[in-house]
Amino acid sequence: MTSTTGGNEPPVDEQTYGLGSDGMTRREIEEINEEALRVAHDEAAARQAEWTKAEKRLLADINDPTGMTKAAMREHRKWLAEIRAGKAEIQENEDSITFRIQKTGSERSNKSLSAIARFKSETGYKQSELPFAQNFVLQGLPDWSRGFPVYDLLPKFFFGSDRDARKDTQNSRERKITIGKHTYNVTALAGRVIRYKKDGSAADVICRWPSEREEVVSRALRYLVAQKNAKLSHWTHGQKSHERVAFSIGQIATVLSEWGHAHNHSEIDESLKLLADAKIEVKKNAGEAVFAGHLISEYYATAGAERVVVLNSMEADALQREEYLALNISRTMALSTPLARAIRERMVLLFRNAPGRGEAGKAWSFTLTDLVQGGIIEETTRPDRNAKRIKAALDEMTGEGKDIEKFKAEPIYGTSEKGRKPIVDWKYSVWPTQRTADEIINGNTEKHVRQDPVLKKHETAMQQRLARLAQSPAYGK
Repeated sequence: MTSTTGGNEPPVDEQTYGLGSDGMTRREIEEINEEALRVAHDEAAARQAEWTKAEKRLLADINDPTGMTKAAMREHRKWLAEIRAGKAEIQENEDSITFRIQKTGSERSNKSLSAIARFKSETGYKQSELPFAQNFVLQGLPDWSRGFPVYDLLPKFFFGSDRDARKDTQNSRERKITIGKHTYNVTALAGRVIRYKKDGSAADVICRWPSEREEVVSRALRYLVAQKNAKLSHWTHGQKSHERVAFSIGQIATVLSEWGHAHNHSEIDESLKLLADAKIEVKKNAGEAVFAGHLISEYYATAGAERVVVLNSMEADALQREEYLALNISRTMALSTPLARAIRERMVLLFRNAPGRGEAGKAWSFTLTDLVQGGIIEETTRPDRNAKRIKAALDEMTGEGKDIEKFKAEPIYGTSEKGRKPIVDWKYSVWPTQRTADEIINGNTEKHVRQDPVLKKHETAMQQRLARLAQSPAYGK
């Protein structure tokens, strides 16, 4: 696979988040007299309040678009982008909000943006590079990406036939999943998709579960960050902070095409919007809250072809704590079904005791129930039907030059009132090939190097170790 940089699309915006130009440097700000700074602060605060109010009204219409035409929706999104780019002047009355794009270079525009820049600088709102993001990048290894051992295994995508959730009772799904030593209770909430009639005159809003298309789009976005083809940046405002990713739809489309999952730009855009609307609530078995929020905290367009995603707090925290592993995304995406890809991902992220070269083979085990709770396969009263699907996925992964050397399926029997022993579950034991074992071991080693307390104090030595590790045969195709 070759990495992609998105062609001739415009460069990533270096300006401050959402509101336009950086304006003045801190030194320049310190040179202004106290009275001028106070006036600028008050002006910017008033403008910020106006924009926040207008943004809420626009978002309310966008999130409830019933009866809205495509043209009206485009107009709403246009003005929302203008507000976030700091280019809209607002005139409000009781019934409506009127917007006007400020002319670049006009006296009023320059005055407003300069005041906003000073206001934001004084409140500590700034962009910075992530010091911990350097280790996340796998440049020079185009077949590789990153995986988060807890977040990636939570039930976020559902691959059953009932993707649309049209009734209120179907809009949430509860799962209990064990990852390592912890059990998590997860409530997944469907997202909303806007559907237009053929004449484009009215919109219909339906609830939909993130599924295969959202799975591959999210993998492509993660891959762009790991290959440093999307810009990852850190934003702080007082005690608050977030991580955002700037990219283009074309970059995701190129990656998906290389993986054999061609989707057009509108389909990718719809998937990103669904990810930004779908939610999960995660608690540990003891009731401790872990996370509650959208799969993507925010998704919006900026100038030109650029798109921005704000990572949710669970994913951002794992990134900051460097709780991620290297995995060969090309091998994963070469598999034909979501079920096979999910099994492979779980094996690489969970089977941390893979055998080294020359060691006796060790097996990794999972059950049909594990996959049901992970949202990977539909629950059914006939476990034998799901067992056939799992066997087909494992057959695809088995053989020379693949992921699995062999596997064994064992039925788990229950009891019935009539004394029969029906099959209630299936247990699978999987023996990875040496290629897969090397991938797992290499991921362990790389993580230990990154988290070594001695090497953390000597950045150059750590980067040298990681560079040597990247030459390992385990990083091959």
